[in-house]
Amino acid sequence: MLNTVNNVQENEDIEADSSSSQKLSKKNRDTFWPLPLFILVPLQFLIIFSILYGAYILSSHMIDNKPRTQERPVFNPVYTVETYQAQKADNQPIIVTYGQTIAARNVDLRALVSGEIVSVNPRLKEGAKIAKGESLVKIDRFDYEVALVEAQSNLKETKARMTESQAHISLEYSKLNSAREQLAFAELDIERAKQLYQSGTMTQQQLENRKLILSQRQQAFDLSKNMIKVQEARVKQLNASLFRLKWRIKQAKKKLRSTTLIAPFTGIVKSSTAGIGRMIMANDVVVSLYESNTLEVKFTLTDEQYGRIQSSKTGLIGRAITITWILGEQRYRWPAKIERLSAEVSSTNGGIEVFARISTQNNTITLRPNTFVKIEMPDLLFKDTYRIPDSALYESNAIYCVVDGKLKKQIVNILAFDGESIILSSGLENGDQVLTTRMTGVHEGLSVRTEPAMNNWVPSNTN
Repeated sequence: MLNTVNNVQENEDIEADSSSSQKLSKKNRDTFWPLPLFILVPLQFLIIFSILYGAYILSSHMIDNKPRTQERPVFNPVYTVETYQAQKADNQPIIVTYGQTIAARNVDLRALVSGEIVSVNPRLKEGAKIAKGESLVKIDRFDYEVALVEAQSNLKETKARMTESQAHISLEYSKLNSAREQLAFAELDIERAKQLYQSGTMTQQQLENRKLILSQRQQAFDLSKNMIKVQEARVKQLNASLFRLKWRIKQAKKKLRSTTLIAPFTGIVKSSTAGIGRMIMANDVVVSLYESNTLEVKFTLTDEQYGRIQSSKTGLIGRAITITWILGEQRYRWPAKIERLSAEVSSTNGGIEVFARISTQNNTITLRPNTFVKIEMPDLLFKDTYRIPDSALYESNAIYCVVDGKLKKQIVNILAFDGESIILSSGLENGDQVLTTRMTGVHEGLSVRTEPAMNNWVPSNTN
C-alpha cells in the first residue's frame, strides 16, 4: 500500500514538471521569433540573393579594371635540316640476304659385306680430309677368299664334266653311224631271206632269226640316238652351270673387293663408326663423307625479288653472286653462281629457294657446310633513276623537297630498296633538294633552312 501511494505521488510530480516545461518553451519562442513565418522566409532568401549579387558585381568590376598585358607577336619557327641533291643516273641495287652452305655431294658409305674389321685408316677421323681412292676400312677376307676358291673349283669341275659329255656325244655319234650301217645290212639281209623263204631254200626258223637280227640292229640304232639326246641335254645343263658358276666367281671377286672400303671422291669425314675388331653387318653405315670441292649455298628470295629478276632477259640461272663468311672482324668472300631453283615454294616464308655453286677461292680459311653466310646478288639495272636515302621517305610513297625555304610534298614511284637507300623512277628532277632529316609532324609549307656542310650523304651500298 505504501509503495502504491509513492508511485502515484511520483507520477503527479512528473506531469507537473512537463507542464511547466511546455509553458517555458512557448514563452521562449515568442521571445526569439517576433515576426510571423510567412514574412521571415522570403526575407532570408532576399538577404542571400543580395550577398551573391554583390559578389558578382564586385568580381566583374575587378576583371574589367585589371591591367592589360601586351600580346607578343607570333613567331614562325625555322628548322635546320639535312638535304640531298637528287641526280639522275643508272642505278643497280644489290640484294642482300642470308643463307646456309650445304654439301652438294654427301654420302653415307655402308659396308657391302659382313665381317670383322681388321684395318682402319689412321686418318679416318671427323673433319679429316680423305683423298679419292684411299682405303678407309678393311674387313677380314678369309671367308670371301674361300668362297672364291670354291667357285673357281666348281667351275673347273663343271668344265671337265662338259668335256666328258662332249666326248660321250662324239662316241655315241660313232656308234650311231655304225648302228645305221648294221641296220642297213640287216634290212638287205631280211629281204634276201624273204626271197629264199618264198623259193623254199630257207626255213621259217632261219627267216625268224634274220628278223631278230634286224630288230636288234634297229634297237641298237635307236639306243644310240637316245644316248646322243641325253648327252646333249646334259651338255645344256652343264652350260647353265658354267654360266651360274662364272657369275658366282664374279660375285665372289666383288665381295672380296668389297672387304676394302674405298673413298669414292676427295672429301671431308663427317663421322665414322669404324674400329679394329668391330663386327659389322652388310648395309651398316661406316663412314659419312661430303665432297670438299662442291659446296653450295642455299638462300631464299622473296616473291617480288624472284619475279623481278626471273622475268628479265638474263633470269636467275647463271647469275653471279658473292657470299661472305663473317668471323668477328674478319670477312672471307667466295664467288658463286646460281645453278638451280627449288622445285616448290618454301612453306616457312613463302619465298623461292635458290641454290648456287660456290667456286674455289684462295682463302686462309676453309668453308664448311651448315655455315651461316651473307649473300650479295646484283639486282636489275635501272636506267635514268634517282637514288636517295631511305630516311627521306614518308607515308610509303612521299618525300619532301626544300623549295625557297619551304617544304614541298612530292609523290614518288619506288623501284627498289638498296640497303639504306631507295631507287626512284619518277617524282624528282635533277637538282631537287630532298629532305633527309626525320621530323615529327612534318607538313608542306614548313619553314626550313639547310647548311652546305649537312648535305653530305653519299649514295653507296651499305653491304
